[in-house]
Amino acid sequence: MRISPYAATLAGAILILYAQGGFVPGYSPDSVQYLACANNLMDGKGFHSFDGLPFTGWAPLQPLIIAFMGILGMNPVTAPFWISLFSLAGIVFTVHYVLERSLSSRPLIIIGTFSMLMPAMFAFYYMAWSEPLFCLLALWLVIFFHKYLEREKAALLAAAGVMAGLACLQRYIGACLVMAAVFLLLVRPSRTGFLQRIKECLLFGTIASAPVFAWMARNYVTVSYLTGPRKPSGHNLFEVLNTFGATAAYLVYPWDMSKPLKALLIFAAAGFMGLAFKKAGGVSMAVNSFKKWTFPWTLGVMTAAYISAIFLTYLNTLLDDSATRYIAVFYFGIIILAFWLFDRASSTKDAKSPERTKSIIMLVCAAWLAAGLVGSVKNAADLHNAGVGNYHEKKWADSGTAQWITENPPTGRAYSNLAHFVYYKTGAECRLLPKERSKLDMLHADVLENGSVQVIWFNAANRKPDYSLDSFMNKYRVVINAALNDGKVLTLYPS
Repeated sequence: MRISPYAATLAGAILILYAQGGFVPGYSPDSVQYLACANNLMDGKGFHSFDGLPFTGWAPLQPLIIAFMGILGMNPVTAPFWISLFSLAGIVFTVHYVLERSLSSRPLIIIGTFSMLMPAMFAFYYMAWSEPLFCLLALWLVIFFHKYLEREKAALLAAAGVMAGLACLQRYIGACLVMAAVFLLLVRPSRTGFLQRIKECLLFGTIASAPVFAWMARNYVTVSYLTGPRKPSGHNLFEVLNTFGATAAYLVYPWDMSKPLKALLIFAAAGFMGLAFKKAGGVSMAVNSFKKWTFPWTLGVMTAAYISAIFLTYLNTLLDDSATRYIAVFYFGIIILAFWLFDRASSTKDAKSPERTKSIIMLVCAAWLAAGLVGSVKNAADLHNAGVGNYHEKKWADSGTAQWITENPPTGRAYSNLAHFVYYKTGAECRLLPKERSKLDMLHADVLENGSVQVIWFNAANRKPDYSLDSFMNKYRVVINAALNDGKVLTLYPS
């Protein structure tokens, strides 16, 4: 492929500037799972989590990469920083590559490329999450797959299968991209006969699915779940729609605003897109693009499949309250499709006022990018002042409980209502206190089996059980190791 000097320069600048930060990325409970699994892999303990239990609820690629980087001598805690760094540069470069081959307007190409630094994507890069690499793998999957649809060379289909397989090993949700690709192989306009399409599906499906199927078989043998146990969503359709609406508003304009303004913003954005669609040629343009099966159709099907899968997952499985982290994974898909439409609308010769249409589109896109980049700069300043997200925030410097466990890490069986944080601070195994009193059987069994269990209790934890520390007083002999400004550390002995 021809390397764009613009994309190469921007990607290189991002690598240099981002690397200068050299910060420890923000750690959340998910991130600690990856870190703990990587540490256990390096110690020869296999795929196990921070609590010593089998690592099954997450796909294995991220901890494998962190462990490999650790074996090479890198600190596993900072390894995700470098994964995000190169993923960011790769996303920016690849999006520019796609836009340069899909758009005729240089300003729109530049605006679309820089939009990869908007707040919706920016959140990925400073957290130790698996999304940045997943974004890059998904983008390459779409590119290789569409090239195969154009040229029908088996090597391109195999490459797409490899990208899909890696995406599934990075995040389970990658399976929806595999299904979307198989769907396209079966129904796309093509000269290929039905039998040949079946062969394509078998080749692609085998390469894409074999690794994650092997991993899920291991999970089933280990814990009798294909992807680890999952908690029910607890959200109804209206709540999920509200969450997705708030996320859509954030993707359009990344500033806090009231719900009425968010709704107005979404309708305004939809109206603007509808106007651009009309100016671009409307249904006839879409039909012609479909007959030729252009790149936007492949990307559009993949994007729709992913967002639909996330929507259904929200209805059935407990996820973060904010959908931004999940939906923004295919933010690049939405951006490429939107700018492809804007490019058609501003370059069509059939419009009554093409120059005015072009000026309006350029003005709106430039204003949107400017507002977004200001938001990213503001977020970067906030991170500098408050610390990188979650467990690396500066507020923990004032936590007496955090300081105490750092100086006195657990040496035996330990439980906490912030078990992920305890592992992050100490590297010691720590199990999560159940939220319900009725599920304390494992803790009780550990007290009897091990002779003692340490309980690390954070008063301000978001995850508060439906019982208090007093409930342990009558059941065990309790020794208070430390009473601190934001929690307590207790040791429970059989009574």
